[in-house]
Amino acid sequence: MGVKMIVVTDAERLSKWFSVWQSGVLADSSAVSEECFTTTHTKKASWEALFANVRKTGVERTILSTDLGQTINPPVAEGFAMYAQRFLDAEFSVEEIRHMAVTIPARLVEE
Repeated sequence: MGVKMIVVTDAERLSKWFSVWQSGVLADSSAVSEECFTTTHTKKASWEALFANVRKTGVERTILSTDLGQTINPPVAEGFAMYAQRFLDAEFSVEEIRHMAVTIPARLVEE
């Protein structure tokens, strides 16, 4: 069976993982980086760091998710809309956001 894909969640919070990613160990594999809305929304990481990491990792290797569902956070649909708007404001295109939020996650299910 074997491992087909590795998903690294919140790489900017796990500096050891992000340094491994940057060193090429994961970047040369089929690994993707999952970036969750709640990490920046709850100020565990800055928006600037998130956008910089997505640009470094690349839209082709990044998944956008929310990690929402808690009563203290916005509802999932509202939170995802807020997240997408932050990416638009940071000059990511609608196509790039769709790719990270829809295309890559769909590929995970297919594999």
